[in-house]
Amino acid sequence: MKHRVCSLLLLVLVLVPTMAQAAPSIPTPDPMGMPGGMVMPTLPAATATPGGMVMPTPQLATTASAGPLPTPMRNFPTAQVAVFMARVRDLPNINGGSTVLELLAQGQTVHMYKQLADHSWYGVMTPAGGHGWMHVSVITFDPQILLSLPVAAGDLRVVDMPMGHPTAAPAAVDPPLAMAGLNQAEIVALPPADPTAAQAQAAPKVSVDLTLQVCFDQNGSKSCDEGDGVQDVIVQVSDTQTTELLQQGLTDRRGVIHMQLQAPEGTTLRVAVPAIPIVQTVLVAPLRPGELQRPPITLTPVLLPTAALPWPLP
Repeated sequence: MKHRVCSLLLLVLVLVPTMAQAAPSIPTPDPMGMPGGMVMPTLPAATATPGGMVMPTPQLATTASAGPLPTPMRNFPTAQVAVFMARVRDLPNINGGSTVLELLAQGQTVHMYKQLADHSWYGVMTPAGGHGWMHVSVITFDPQILLSLPVAAGDLRVVDMPMGHPTAAPAAVDPPLAMAGLNQAEIVALPPADPTAAQAQAAPKVSVDLTLQVCFDQNGSKSCDEGDGVQDVIVQVSDTQTTELLQQGLTDRRGVIHMQLQAPEGTTLRVAVPAIPIVQTVLVAPLRPGELQRPPITLTPVLLPTAALPWPLP
């Protein structure tokens, strides 16, 4: 019996190594169970930070360049708005039923892509992406670009007068215009043979400050709203008795002109916009009791009707 037990133990010792060698190998699965032999990237080494927090070592990331943005108008010349507020219209005219599409502020840039043959109007693309027409008087640009700028063809429905050629204004009339809210000067119309004329000529000259604004009443508000001012309008001041021209100037980008001149007390000044029949007369009155200097005189704004415009509008 003891002999059999020994024989069985010896047999077990011989078979166990053999079975271990013959056992089929178990395939090691891919990391994370991913088929195709995909290998997970190695995580960056951890870096110890104060406080026991462990942060991964930062890696530089590469970003693909977006390249140049598609800009269809980038090859077209540019112009800048030269007036306080300029209008972009759907048609190259002001009296032929054109519509204002946008208002652009001074300094904004537009792209020019076509022009009329007489160089008076230019097709532009606005910063907002709109398209329309702007007049030469409201933008500034390098004149050399006109040599290569395409000329617009086809019927543009320009039914108003050619821009830049003033219409004949009717004979000037001298009706006095009321001046509202002013107490430093009186506006009167003196007859030609007024006896105060001789006294006015002999009186010493005093300083007179005049301010006048010329606007195009686009919205019919009967007032000069922001952006309504008309630039480069001629304003003349003369003596009603001697007809001597005392001063002449042009309105600025806001349609405003400030004029300072010397005139005798009692003189009646004639302030006129020669292109249209609008005249204001101002009496240079003596200083009132307690006044140390003559306050500036602000004249009634001149509102231009559409039908009487002898110059282009913004």
